[in-house]
Amino acid sequence: AGLVAQWSEEDQKLQQAISIPLETYAQGCVKDVEEGLEVAMRVGYPLMIKAAEGGGGKGIRKVEAAEEFSACFR
Repeated sequence: AGLVAQWSEEDQKLQQAISIPLETYAQGCVKDVEEGLEVAMRVGYPLMIKAAEGGGGKGIRKVEAAEEFSACFR
């Protein structure tokens, strides 16, 4: 079972922002390379890695295969 945030079609049309509870956000984050690789095996590739804090969208990296994961996770 994945994490789900409710965002209605009407909200999308109105470009309404949604608020993700901190507990839910934390469940969607990985803390280290090993945990990230485990999750990647479940969700599959390609996937995107983004810093959990700061960056303003900079530094988002696309990972095509497990061999690239460690180098992209910094």
